[in-house]
Amino acid sequence: MSNSPAKAPYPKKITVALSDRCNLKCFICVREEYERNIGSKGHNMPLEDLYKMEAALRDAEIIQLSGFGETLLHPQLEEILHYIYSINPRKNLIYLISNGTLLNAKWAELLGPRLNYLALSLNAAHPETYKRDMYPYLFRYTRETAPEAYAGKRFADDDNIRQVPCQFDRTMSRVGEFMAALDDDARQRVGLHYVVHNDNMDEMADFVRLGKSVNATRVEFNQYMVNRIAHIDYNIFFHKERFNARVQAAKQVGAELGITVIGREFGTEPHQEFNPNKDCNWPNAEAMVMTKGDTPPCCHIGLGDMGNAIRHDFDDIWNGNAYQKLRRERWMSGCQSCNLFQTFDDWRSHFHPSVRFSPQFENLAGEMHEETRVNKPPKLLILGAGRDGTRSVANLVAGLHEANGQQATVHHDGGSFRGFSAVTKYLKGDDEWLQEVCRSWDADIVAGNTFNFALPVLHKVFGGDLKVIHVRRRRDDCLASLERAALADPLLWDGYVEVADRDAVAAPELYDPTRPAAPLLGEMDDGDWRAMSLAARLEWLYDASHRAIEENLGLFGNHLTVATEDLNDPATVQRIARFVDRDFRQLCPPVHVNHGLRGTVNTLAGNERSEALDALADFDYHRLATSETYPVVYFLQNMVAAHAGKDTEAAILELKDLRGEIESLIAQAEGRAGPTAAQWTNDENSGLRLIVDRTFPSDQSERIEAALDGFQAERLAASPSYPVIHFLQQMLAQKPVNDPHDENLAMTYRFMAEQVDGLIQQALTS
Repeated sequence: MSNSPAKAPYPKKITVALSDRCNLKCFICVREEYERNIGSKGHNMPLEDLYKMEAALRDAEIIQLSGFGETLLHPQLEEILHYIYSINPRKNLIYLISNGTLLNAKWAELLGPRLNYLALSLNAAHPETYKRDMYPYLFRYTRETAPEAYAGKRFADDDNIRQVPCQFDRTMSRVGEFMAALDDDARQRVGLHYVVHNDNMDEMADFVRLGKSVNATRVEFNQYMVNRIAHIDYNIFFHKERFNARVQAAKQVGAELGITVIGREFGTEPHQEFNPNKDCNWPNAEAMVMTKGDTPPCCHIGLGDMGNAIRHDFDDIWNGNAYQKLRRERWMSGCQSCNLFQTFDDWRSHFHPSVRFSPQFENLAGEMHEETRVNKPPKLLILGAGRDGTRSVANLVAGLHEANGQQATVHHDGGSFRGFSAVTKYLKGDDEWLQEVCRSWDADIVAGNTFNFALPVLHKVFGGDLKVIHVRRRRDDCLASLERAALADPLLWDGYVEVADRDAVAAPELYDPTRPAAPLLGEMDDGDWRAMSLAARLEWLYDASHRAIEENLGLFGNHLTVATEDLNDPATVQRIARFVDRDFRQLCPPVHVNHGLRGTVNTLAGNERSEALDALADFDYHRLATSETYPVVYFLQNMVAAHAGKDTEAAILELKDLRGEIESLIAQAEGRAGPTAAQWTNDENSGLRLIVDRTFPSDQSERIEAALDGFQAERLAASPSYPVIHFLQQMLAQKPVNDPHDENLAMTYRFMAEQVDGLIQQALTS
């Protein structure tokens, strides 16, 4: 079976920016900068270019035809709509964003029956506000107060242009004509949108009344995301009470007029940490194609070319290396501060990071702003070349803390595309992003192999008091394990294992998320590297990683080197305990997690294998050998984490299914009739088995092998409850009921049932 990810379904929503031209000059827009960057006033995508995306357009559930411009300016728009309708028969298909200046009854006839949603971006309730914000060069600035804004403009020497009649009334007349021509159903799918800033906040209620005047049924308010330091005074973030009062008044007017008013409020959303890998589904469900064919990762980042949909086949882009990596991990810098998913009270919903970290922000904020969360620097760094036990050592150290009445959190950064990209930029001379990545850690213990070649930056960020443990595995064993890992997951080992589309479609910078190789460090040229075998490349990685670690250990005052093969030795556990904290008096058993496995896990396709290994990553095989309840508890905790932030109804259904399975096991243990527990059908190749090495005594290996027998790793991604049920059934199989009932076993099952009941209640109240 191939270890390449399966071909991804086409995006459910595809955005094609038909035109990046615009007939307005909204002051909140970065249009001036955009036109300077592209060297023109914009372009229109020819219909012929759209044909090249036909397969994706045919399959899409929503097609958005707006990007960075006014779509109705496109001279072929009517022809384009007829073409799309001919290949995609879905109703509620077309999504548009428009400033409304060109709407009329003709567009209502063309769009209405197939409209998914039309967002009319108006941003003002009165003519003077409209003129000020949508035609800023006619109102907001003069040649004397803002000469840089006037430079190069066709009216730079003609202040009489300020007397041009305002277009507000004409625009609203056209919007009214369009709305009147729609049927009731289509009218429900049109919304009047208003970007709120400090200068137009007081017109929000009037904007709802304006909506009523054109028969709108929906009004939506969104905050201005301040993206220029010069605009910092336009924020609403430091005017929370006033904003809340205005949005509440607007909602009250909406209730009176029968208009749905959408608007977030400060202080109403519980704080929730944003996890881009869990919360963002863009790379799986949506794609964006700009006017000239470039495909940015999403509408928020807007930068980075995943490929060009005019020059390349869309399939090659959508299933290309760059998209596969982004689906695996939202590794880009913009992903970490994405404003689309932040709570309303978080500064990230209101300011671009360049504005937030400016002196102007600090001066404006004063004592009014306090970070909701400040990450703590790590106390211990655990390094290795990969496949040498850094995760096991990290969990061992956490166990030592627990044994001595303390708590320690762990972050494992092995195989992180984000980390690889940051290290690559550092090795090319820019350490800013790497510093940002380091400061984002929020754990006492950081372990992995991502930062072996960047230890000077970690010293720069955290200082020399950071303790470091260097873990080194026997070379031959480590290389064998690295080769298995590389062959099983070529995407993670891009540059070491050649991938099918290595020379394909994405911009070169999007290949930065690769682990460092010899050419990047200047040790050989690309041709020599490509001529090497995988085994030779891994030998270089092993030697270069340990060499880089050893050369920089002196930067840190406290460092310790341990051999992977000694981790089972109580004396080694004691050495590590003394190194971490000389006051530790209690030890804990050795830990072996993320252990090499063979069997079905290595036959899975790339993404499925990655998800299965993530589920097994912290599974401790020592505890599996000594505790029959450990695997149930471990996977039950995994199940909770898997449902965190996801659809509550789906989580409750799966928990209730699990509760029913446990009830059947209780009945069997008590010797009474009960519903039959689900039996998992295993084929002859099912099950996980340990890769034989010197780590475990033979009796422990046998117990582990028995516990893993029949375990189907391919079920891990699809069903978080599967491993819980599997190991519960293992407990029943290993402890057959000899008496009418086995109260001890039944009591264990009842305890598990109580845990699941608690999770169900938690889900119901969340």
